[in-house]
Amino acid sequence: MGAILTLAHSTPSPSIRRAATASVLCYVFMLRADSCVRLKHRHVSFTAQGLALQLHVKTRGRYIFTTVHRPGHDEVYQLLRDWVRMCRAPGQASLWALPDRQYDTFTSPCINRWFQASCDILSLRPPPGEKWVGHSHRSGGATAALSVDASLPAIARFGVWDHMGSLQAYLDASVGPSADALLFFEHLLKPSLTAVSYQLSAHHAQAQGLPRTYHSVLLCDA
Repeated sequence: MGAILTLAHSTPSPSIRRAATASVLCYVFMLRADSCVRLKHRHVSFTAQGLALQLHVKTRGRYIFTTVHRPGHDEVYQLLRDWVRMCRAPGQASLWALPDRQYDTFTSPCINRWFQASCDILSLRPPPGEKWVGHSHRSGGATAALSVDASLPAIARFGVWDHMGSLQAYLDASVGPSADALLFFEHLLKPSLTAVSYQLSAHHAQAQGLPRTYHSVLLCDA
C-alpha cells in the first residue's frame, strides 16, 4: 500500500489518482467498499488534530453516521486534502467524482476495479493461491495494525467492529511488521511506558518543587 500511496501523490492522471487515493483511504481506515463509495465531500473534515471521516458502516446501521478520527498531518492527510482541493464540489457531491463529472455516482465494485488498476500500474500481484478484492483493504489494514502491535480493542474501535469475534476473522497473525504498516497505523499504538513514567515523575517533581527524576530506583536489602 505504500507504493500505491506514492502513486497517488505522483501521478498526473485524475482517474489514476482517484483509484490510488480511494485504495489508500479504504486501507488506512479499514473501510468496507460500500462505506468508501458512499463518502461525500461533506463527510470529510481536516482539523488541527488530523483527518476525520463521517461514515455509514454496516455494524452501526446504514443510516447512522459514525465519525472516525485519524490524528496527524502525514502523507495520508496530505493526500486526501490535495484530492479534495482538486475536486472541489458541493458537500452533497460524491467524494470520488472527477472535477468535470461532479454528478457521477458509484457502487461498491468500483473499489475493486480501482484497486486492481493501481496494482496493475505498479505490477503488484497477490501471493500464489490468494486473490485481492475490494474487501481486502479492511482485512489488510487490520492485519497491518496487528503486525506493529496495535491492541485488538484499538483496532476494533478504529475499524468500527462491534464484536471482537468478528474482527478475528480479518486478522492474519503470521504477517510481520513493516515500515509501511508503522506509517499507516502508528497512531493506534499506546505511548511508551518509559515516556509516560518520565512524564509522571516530572509532574510529581514540579508539584513538590523538586528536581526532575528520570528513573525510579527500587532499593532492596542485599
